[in-house]
Amino acid sequence: HRRLGYASYLRGELEAMFAHAGQGAAAAAQAGDLRLLARAENALGIAWGSSGRFRRAIEHYSRAAAIARDLSDFASVGRFASNISINHRLLGELAEAERCARDAIDATRAAPTTHANAWCNLGRILFEAGRPAEAEEAFERAQAIALRTQNAVVSAEASWGLALAALAKGEPYAAQQS
Repeated sequence: HRRLGYASYLRGELEAMFAHAGQGAAAAAQAGDLRLLARAENALGIAWGSSGRFRRAIEHYSRAAAIARDLSDFASVGRFASNISINHRLLGELAEAERCARDAIDATRAAPTTHANAWCNLGRILFEAGRPAEAEEAFERAQAIALRTQNAVVSAEASWGLALAALAKGEPYAAQQS
């Protein structure tokens, strides 16, 4: 009974997320607030992705990215492109995931934290595609940016990726220190 109660609770939380984000998107569209509309579309992407509906998530992230591109908000374009690539990765569509991750890298050059995340995301995709040497290069770039910007979360994720890439290549891994 507890398990059913928890599942019901989670389902209710997701439904609340969908409703809240949908209301936000409608209000933003009605008010003509494109930045808010992009954020609402992103929130809908998060909600759909969290529920395992990755195609629906991609639709909303794609809308958010198009709006951000129209606003010349390239950091957001990159963030949304990263979200799209993650969902393609989760669907097993690694070539499309890689293309979107590279788009995110191109869009986020002026936003170091988002740029480091984009490189880390590309590393995960390349690793899953069985390309550990290329993944290692992506994780090294993410690590360098993360250390420079003191982003401990991305630094830790990149370190983990570097260790996995080294293991996949049959090499020892020595952690980089700042």
